Amino acid sequence: MQNPPSQPTGSVTPSKVIHMRNVGPEISQNDLLQTCQPFGMVSQLILLRSKNQALLQFQELTSAIQMMQYHQNQQVNIRGRNIYMQFSSHQELTTTQQPSDGQTPTSRILLVTIQNPLYPITVDVLSQVFSPFETDPRGTVEKIVIFTKQAGLQALVQYSNPMAAAHAKGALDGKNIYANCCTLQIQFSNLTELTVRENSEKSRDFTNPTLPVSRAPPPMYGQLAPTQQMMGQPGQFPYGADKSCLIVSGLAERMDCDRLFNLFSNYGNITRIKLLHNKSGVSLVQMGDNMQANMAMSYLKSLRLFDSPIDINYSRYSTISPPGVNSDGRTKDYTNSPLNRFTRQDSKNFRHISPPTAVLHVSNLAPTTAIEAVNAHLGQHAPVVASRMFTETQGQRKQALVQFATVEQAAEVICLLHNSPLEGQNIRLAFSKNSI
Repeated sequence: MQNPPSQPTGSVTPSKVIHMRNVGPEISQNDLLQTCQPFGMVSQLILLRSKNQALLQFQELTSAIQMMQYHQNQQVNIRGRNIYMQFSSHQELTTTQQPSDGQTPTSRILLVTIQNPLYPITVDVLSQVFSPFETDPRGTVEKIVIFTKQAGLQALVQYSNPMAAAHAKGALDGKNIYANCCTLQIQFSNLTELTVRENSEKSRDFTNPTLPVSRAPPPMYGQLAPTQQMMGQPGQFPYGADKSCLIVSGLAERMDCDRLFNLFSNYGNITRIKLLHNKSGVSLVQMGDNMQANMAMSYLKSLRLFDSPIDINYSRYSTISPPGVNSDGRTKDYTNSPLNRFTRQDSKNFRHISPPTAVLHVSNLAPTTAIEAVNAHLGQHAPVVASRMFTETQGQRKQALVQFATVEQAAEVICLLHNSPLEGQNIRLAFSKNSI
């Protein structure tokens, strides 16, 4: 049982800084921002992971007061966890109040990770995104550098002062550059000054136009520009060939190769999956290409499955060897599996890629199957909250939307029951963007 707050809201002087407790590891920075930003602009956010706590500072005192008053009678609950809040004894966050992960709240340089970058990300693109936060007195964007690391595509954005950086971070963290892709994850950098040696599509010093200009072609992360390209269409990607293999940890005992396939195949074709012998709960998943691997990692990282949050990173291995005679089912090859969803470049599945949701799309149903049968079949694992049957306009094929109480339950149903038989048909399950 979770303990109530140690002191009531009004027992300390109101402050722009809110102290949050019971912030579990499954709760992200973006989760907290989405809870707080409706009340006003957030200038700083520090996650204290070792203590399951957070410190969040609003730009205006009135914003902090409004949020505390609103939640006096309405418990904050994020990802199933009650969050307890109170005014901090600090009126401002200072450089001595730094989180253990090395973020520096007063830095003027932002470290930006771009997840699921389906379209070209250049200096000009990032300049358009981050420049609206440079108006006086907040400062200007001085330098931008784009690079790739183990975490994926990243950039450093330097402002002329920390206030502009804090404003941009609070407004843009968790937002998409383009619809449903190119998601920004932003933290403060430890650096004090960026070094730019040339002005190009990947680096720019806006304060020094005399630097050498590179004429190298811009990086291509998708085949066409956003106005020309269907959302989600695969193309080239800046990572090397070794970035198509992922290492997945935190898996429950009941997860096997096929169940991992059922989940990860929502975001790309699967080549092979291997359950590691010497590491319990750890598996390698090789995707069809590096764009699909990045998409799977972006959407599934920290997802809870069977009461265990999974973690996903790029593997140091570039490929998984084909299963041998004595693989005991711990390595499986899915290269030619008819269940891979993206074997055709024009597949409509690209248009329907969705992050994990509590609503599942059910297809490949028999013409005579009723919604009651669908509910009973999927309800074997978790109770169905709502559902509806519909018919596809073209082809007149019956389909259904089925909603569960949580995203975790829906993901588990996909793992367990995707491609399972129902009234003579093997049904197909996928996360749905639609509501019931």
